[in-house]
Amino acid sequence: MMKQTKNIIAAVRKQGASVLLLACVPLAFASCIDEDLSECGVDYAIDYRLELSTSLRLSLDQELVTPAEQQLAEALKSALSDIITDKAKVVDLSFFTFGSGKLTKHQTFNPDANSLSLTVYMDRGDYHNIALAATQKEDEVHIDGASTFSGINLRQMEADTVDAHSAALYMGYEQLLIDQASSRFYVPLYMQNAVPVLVVNPNNSPARLLAAYTRRTASGLLCADSTFVYDHSAVMRTRRVDGGGLTAYYTVCFPSANTAISRSADDPVEAQGSIWEMDVYTQLPDDKYVKNTLYIKDPLKAGEMQVIKVKLTDEGELVSDNPEVGVSVELDWKPGGDFEVEI
Repeated sequence: MMKQTKNIIAAVRKQGASVLLLACVPLAFASCIDEDLSECGVDYAIDYRLELSTSLRLSLDQELVTPAEQQLAEALKSALSDIITDKAKVVDLSFFTFGSGKLTKHQTFNPDANSLSLTVYMDRGDYHNIALAATQKEDEVHIDGASTFSGINLRQMEADTVDAHSAALYMGYEQLLIDQASSRFYVPLYMQNAVPVLVVNPNNSPARLLAAYTRRTASGLLCADSTFVYDHSAVMRTRRVDGGGLTAYYTVCFPSANTAISRSADDPVEAQGSIWEMDVYTQLPDDKYVKNTLYIKDPLKAGEMQVIKVKLTDEGELVSDNPEVGVSVELDWKPGGDFEVEI
């Protein structure tokens, strides 16, 4: 009754001054020869588009305003060019049948564009469509449980300390319903990781900045209900950028929780009410180390950049004027405590 072709045809065209790239790809074709069309396949026409958060684009310009900060902002924009972009290098599409939730069709594309349009031929029925995209090849996060709708998830590498994500990760979801198959479906994809940025003013301190890490962020994303999980929360490495006499440490990671975590009585008073943390290590001229822990009360949200400013003192301590940031200091810190710092 049906005959499928082996060829996939892709066409890319320019639209307007923005040079919007659009890939039109029929995944499969079939013909129905019986009079009973109820068993025939259906073409589902779908448009996908990456929706880059406005705040991600504007945060550096809004937060870094002095001449020195603007120099640092330009250096950060260059370092984050693969993150602050809405062009997907990889798009991964999965279609699951209603009811059983089993995978019916899976396809990947490399559009290098912010939009993808295609026509998917599938058996007549209703489907869940999960669309995942990355702005670059991503080694720290992989797709897991992809055979079922309830199981598909994004999973960060399980380790005590993990590198920053190398790409912005996007996800979109849509129900493809048979009674709407005559119209086009639109699937917006939204960024699922976040970008915390710590800006340090050395303030002519003799202390040397060594390293910074981000803690208490999510370890994965359950795609079916768009829920972040924290079962293997790792310490995230940061990357360093210098400019205008200032230093920035940034990472790309999954977001934090939205509410403050429960704290033990042994935690510093600065930790109370905080949601996520950063550890910053400095070294004094006498070779003693100082560990600074920043406790942040503002949640780190998906698709957003959060900029935190601190100053470095002569004693290797960090101070912040932000009431949403508490700082505790461990003087004469010895490596090998919570984890081995790569100094």
